[in-house]
Amino acid sequence: MANTNEEQEKVLLEGLCNRIKSKFNVQNGHGVLTNKRFIYDKHSIAKMAVIGLLVNFTKGTYDFDIEFSDIEK
Repeated sequence: MANTNEEQEKVLLEGLCNRIKSKFNVQNGHGVLTNKRFIYDKHSIAKMAVIGLLVNFTKGTYDFDIEFSDIEK
């Protein structure tokens, strides 16, 4: 039986998201913000080369997530 005190994860916002890795390296991807974490999915360079701007309508592949409970003040 599931713990009823545990709040379900809900998507609050999602869409295009650019990750700035350095001054000259910006990675195009898809971000998802939930009530528990931020999830980043990256678009591959190969996919961007093949379908161009239409890549923005795809979700990409999982790269990382940040749990809000892991963020310290």
